[in-house]
Amino acid sequence: MKEMRRVKAIVKDRLDIAGHKNEIAQLIINIQNLTAKVNKVDAKLVFVSVPNVNRLDNLTDEQLKRIQNWTFDFNNIDIEDAKLIHTLYDENVSSEYIQQIYDGVKVFEQNGCHYLSDFTSQYVNIMNGHRLTVNQPDAFDDSVYIYGSCTARGTGVEDSMTIESFMQKLCNEKFGSKYRIENCGVGCGSYMEDDFRHIEETKIGSGDIVIVLEPFKAWEIFAIKKARASYFDLSEDFNKNPINEEWFLDYTGHTLPAGNRHIAKFSFDRLVKMGLLTSETSHEKVYTQITEKYVENEELKAYLRQIKELDRGTKLNGAIVMNCNPFTLGHRYLIENASRTVDTLYIFVVEENRSFFSFEDRIELVKKGCADLGNVVVIPSGKFIISASTFPGYFNKDYDNTIKVDTSEDVSIFGRYIAKELNISKRFVGEEPLDPVTNQYNLSMKKILPLFGIELIEIPRKESGSKVISASRVREYLKNKDFDAIKAIVPASTYEYLKERYMDE
Repeated sequence: MKEMRRVKAIVKDRLDIAGHKNEIAQLIINIQNLTAKVNKVDAKLVFVSVPNVNRLDNLTDEQLKRIQNWTFDFNNIDIEDAKLIHTLYDENVSSEYIQQIYDGVKVFEQNGCHYLSDFTSQYVNIMNGHRLTVNQPDAFDDSVYIYGSCTARGTGVEDSMTIESFMQKLCNEKFGSKYRIENCGVGCGSYMEDDFRHIEETKIGSGDIVIVLEPFKAWEIFAIKKARASYFDLSEDFNKNPINEEWFLDYTGHTLPAGNRHIAKFSFDRLVKMGLLTSETSHEKVYTQITEKYVENEELKAYLRQIKELDRGTKLNGAIVMNCNPFTLGHRYLIENASRTVDTLYIFVVEENRSFFSFEDRIELVKKGCADLGNVVVIPSGKFIISASTFPGYFNKDYDNTIKVDTSEDVSIFGRYIAKELNISKRFVGEEPLDPVTNQYNLSMKKILPLFGIELIEIPRKESGSKVISASRVREYLKNKDFDAIKAIVPASTYEYLKERYMDE
């Protein structure tokens, strides 16, 4: 029976996607534009799908029948509806209470957008278009804005039992007063387009989290995934838990207190796991002192203008920072793998002239070594990426492998300024089993870059002869004039360069 339901649901979803091709194309553009705007202010945007009845495996036959066959207008509840509603609440709950928690929700339309009217009662309070979230801290670091329709607003529950109020309680218990949860849900005929308009109208700041919580249709989920937006489906979490109490009313978008409590907990756990909800103060607050001296730095401004001229205007962009001392097949392997996953890959070649090979030679070898990769752009790193001023310890690593380095300034400048100029959302590194300083740098990026909306992706190192390929290995072979060994681990352009410069010395 469940399998048959799943098959029917899959067929229905495919038909839904096929029938909305034009809408999908436009929604992808809208999502990408909105994501870019939210990222620009150092906030994060997440799409969360309300549990979908066609993807839930643990509903009883009675629950499934009710959800699939019963609909009602909660602004005009008849006697039969009231009786059924009453059976889904605690037996001690009065009919008057049920009537009151469904009362007061009025939506008006202005300039094509839906808004909530203000309303005040014992159980339902809407002020300035937002439903009240209980136990909000007066002083807080960051806001979590939850947009959506009926599920987000809280149909048929009092203020203390909305998803936002349950999530506020979880945040208070784990993080103290760090987060303030805002209920921005509307419902009563509102759509995702309304959510987008409301997000545009909200003054979202650094470190904030923006959540769009909706019972998304199949074609909308398809567009969200195609836009490569951050997304998770709560159906998966519901399937992992037995339903021993009533979570849903007439459909899974209308959730009862138990459903709201679970949605809040599932969402909270996911956001913590994703590193979005964290006990650490947001990056703007943590790294303001580190980067403060660069705010009016004319050299930095000039460098940002320089790299902006190389911006290809693509949506999904990645970056690799490389010294390439010299360029090897290991570097080429990392670039090839990274370039397949992004629209444009920017390679920043360390410009500081403290390496065995000069910067001019190193960047030329990189350009020749990946000239055939059309979406790769090679850029000098300037004075702000792995330089003597931002990361001096990097250039001592060949002499002291026990050195402990502070890389936070270098990583913060990249996240706050440089990545923003080129819309970079991914930074790629090779796994580092050999170099302790580079390994410390990678660990620092893992901690800091996500706070700027940048994902760090580690790619296993390419091996040759059961050893990882490294530039230090090339330099060692060069010292011994072992050009056969060099040839096996560098591109032809690097080999020709080394042979011409060093073979006859």
